[in-house]
Amino acid sequence: MNYKLFSNPGKKIKTISLILFWVLTVSSIICAVSFGWVERHGYYSTSKVFVPEVFFSFLLVGPIASYLSSLLLYGYGELIENSKPCSPETITNNYQTSIANTENVIGDTK
Repeated sequence: MNYKLFSNPGKKIKTISLILFWVLTVSSIICAVSFGWVERHGYYSTSKVFVPEVFFSFLLVGPIASYLSSLLLYGYGELIENSKPCSPETITNNYQTSIANTENVIGDTK
């Protein structure tokens, strides 16, 4: 059974990481704007004041954190994509070739 859902998982993980990066970056900018303005005197107050510490912390830390998390996910997708060519036949052939090369090297030193 060949399911398209499970074909090429590395490429799908990399695509999801790029989408996740942009979603998290945009949401951190929205949070910076919404949390940067806080109420001044309490719950029933209508006056709002701008708090630059909160605004810039969300504006700087949010995209950096989203980049780092997406970078790890993208690297995992790259690892999955590049480990696909390591089939059992390839590993067996490489192992037998390395044993033959080792025997040639050991035989030449005698």
